[in-house]
Amino acid sequence: MRDAVHREELTSVSIIIPTYNEAENILELIHVIDNNLQNHFTYELIVVDDNSPDGTGEIVENYAINECRGYVKSAAEKSPLRGALLFAK
Repeated sequence: MRDAVHREELTSVSIIIPTYNEAENILELIHVIDNNLQNHFTYELIVVDDNSPDGTGEIVENYAINECRGYVKSAAEKSPLRGALLFAK
């Protein structure tokens, strides 16, 4: 119960990560963000992949499924970042 109360008192932030061909780096970046923010903020990570041919989107999508997290894949939109901003809480 104490952790739940503590979480409610934390500042909430949305972090939008635009990606293109970041398959080698994206999971490390997500882990670094998690490790640095988890005890200081409640947060959501929104990864917007611009149809990377290296599989960045699929890597993030699989990670999101395994970690019970959301994922925005909006490469079909004219403005992927606009879609992410609309998705953010």
